[in-house]
Amino acid sequence: MRITVDAKTLEKTLSNLMVRGKYGTGTGVKSDLLGKHVVMVYREERLEVWNADMSFIACSILDCTVDDPTLKPFCVNAKEISPFLKKMNGDIIMYLNDTIQIQTQTGETSLTLSLINEHPNFGSINTIMGMKLPFAPSIEPVSGELPSFNKTQFESGILVNHKEFSEAINMCENINTGIYLLNHKENQLTISSGNITKNYAKILELETQTGDGSTVAFSAPIHKFFDEDFFLFMKDEFPLFLSNENRFLVRVPHIE
Repeated sequence: MRITVDAKTLEKTLSNLMVRGKYGTGTGVKSDLLGKHVVMVYREERLEVWNADMSFIACSILDCTVDDPTLKPFCVNAKEISPFLKKMNGDIIMYLNDTIQIQTQTGETSLTLSLINEHPNFGSINTIMGMKLPFAPSIEPVSGELPSFNKTQFESGILVNHKEFSEAINMCENINTGIYLLNHKENQLTISSGNITKNYAKILELETQTGDGSTVAFSAPIHKFFDEDFFLFMKDEFPLFLSNENRFLVRVPHIE
């Protein structure tokens, strides 16, 4: 089996999917990552790259070419591969057997690593793959309606400026609870975090939104995943779904 893909694009994808950042611990926050293993799946002439734990699922897609469209899903250690990809340029070729061999087009540089037998949370990934959640090109990507999760439709959909969203969550992290509240009402999204002694809130004005409004609390550095604007889909005390044309993530809500 052989897959050809751009080295820098793959490295960026793997780095983003590890979702490094500050995670809530119950008593504060700590620097951590979603996980070091990713699953690669070839579907609909694109390579889907997945990572997950029991409450957080993320997926990115990238262009590639394969010599066999029946390529089965495989799992690799993204943390091991990424440093090598940073030093490679242009297209690389991944050869799959009992190992994964990554080789530059010239053949002068190659890396061989063991494949991982199975992603530790492949069950969660497989469940979400079966739902066929959309890579959202619009606020109503499915037949002119908001998307659904586990057969339940979201109640709010908004277009979010990724820079403003990231800046707001970064400020919320200074509260040190690891818990963040999203409140969508009319044409505003309020992002906040607080405890008994201090509170921070940022209101984002929305140009594109639909729905009656929703409120969801969560805990995870989801703002680290997107480097482009995205659609945020919400329902009260329900998993968050963030999506654009190339990436999406699902995060379960934080419920007291």
